[in-house]
Amino acid sequence: EFVVFDTETTGLSPVKDRIVELSAIRFVDGIPTEIFETFINPEREISPETTAKNHITNDMVADAPTISEVLPSFEAFVGNSPLVAHNLNFDIKFLFYSGSTLTDTPRKYFDTLAQSRKILNKIKHKYNGEYDVWEEDFDSFGDVENYQLGTVAEYFDITFPCQHRASGDAMVAGKVFLKLIERKQREG
Repeated sequence: EFVVFDTETTGLSPVKDRIVELSAIRFVDGIPTEIFETFINPEREISPETTAKNHITNDMVADAPTISEVLPSFEAFVGNSPLVAHNLNFDIKFLFYSGSTLTDTPRKYFDTLAQSRKILNKIKHKYNGEYDVWEEDFDSFGDVENYQLGTVAEYFDITFPCQHRASGDAMVAGKVFLKLIERKQREG
């Protein structure tokens, strides 16, 4: 059993920016069994650039609870479960700077980004001087072009329903986590 979670934020700085959406999905025996999801009022404007990326508008969060109202129920949902996320440190920092005490509870943490970097080989590139470009080196072995969640999901043939939305990203990260475990066990 584990809980995979994801945040959508107003930007990249956990000190200056705020969470606008939070989702967590509990997996039991490889099956998603429960979901926690909510918009969060960041108590500031969401920039048009951010809305363009995650499709979350100011109107969508206007009547949403604040992060301090959400954290107790989110932390209760997580309980003592191991936590999984893609780029875990990013999401944990946002929760920490928002006042979460989640990291106070001893638990296991799994970062599918870090695990992907360990388990999957990145495609190598070589410089083509004739055309002045970097191109894929077909003489070398590689699994993925990069370690972004969408790329890793595509490698494992996992459908990505709505990228850059917390519940979609959490669901895909959970499925990626299971595939990474499977691959690691297969390779011994």
